[in-house]
Amino acid sequence: MDADKNLVNQSVIVASVANRILGLKTLDTQNSDSLDFHDLSTENIRAALNAAYEAGFKYGRQKPLE
Repeated sequence: MDADKNLVNQSVIVASVANRILGLKTLDTQNSDSLDFHDLSTENIRAALNAAYEAGFKYGRQKPLE
């Protein structure tokens, strides 16, 4: 069950980063080129990757070592 919870947490974090930094409303496939493909600057992509990394790092530090 923890694996399912971790996957949900990961999805929420990734979706939040995509929305806040990349301006994407959803990461779901919309079956429309104008909705599924986006022009993004390398600066924004770098910021999104850094935010996702930081979120994962913080999340990992909160979990007890097994």
